Amino acid sequence: MSIFKRAKDIMAANMNALFDSWEDPAKMVDQHLRNLAKDLAEVKQATAGVMAEETRANRMLKEKQDG
Repeated sequence: MSIFKRAKDIMAANMNALFDSWEDPAKMVDQHLRNLAKDLAEVKQATAGVMAEETRANRMLKEKQDG
């Protein structure tokens, strides 16, 4: 059975090498930058939501303390 596993591993390695040769590094970098920009936008949106919630909570706390 080990000879079949070895053959399978060699075939998988050859297929992966073939797929790797098809990738354009410039396109991969561009895609990675687009993904990072998207993630940054999501983080900024989440941060804005947290900051708004903090402001609202502080306002409510001040109202309770004053009134």
